[in-house]
Amino acid sequence: MEFQPMSPEEIERTVQFLLHQQAKFAADFDKQSAKTDRMTEAILGLASTVGRVTDDVGQLAGRVAGVADGLIGLTGIVGRVTERLEQLAKAQQLTDQQLKETNKLFERHLREDHGHRPS
Repeated sequence: MEFQPMSPEEIERTVQFLLHQQAKFAADFDKQSAKTDRMTEAILGLASTVGRVTDDVGQLAGRVAGVADGLIGLTGIVGRVTERLEQLAKAQQLTDQQLKETNKLFERHLREDHGHRPS
């Protein structure tokens, strides 16, 4: 293949083509630059939102831990109250038994001393 010089018209068309391609490239580059800027802003906004959510989750975890500690304390209190109620129930049974014994003694005393049954 042999080199052939270009005519002035061919040079003009080639220069026009190159200028058109350069303008198209510049326009496409500007569009991509604008998209990149919007994406950067969106990513920064998303990062900020994720940071706030992370802080909120941390605060919530602290509150949940506090509630859990409170429930553990409450469980201990309920256990002590349950023990005391069981003790009270046993004491009530003993009191009931002693009261029955006292009633029997009183009734026997009335029968023996007075000769008749109480009504």
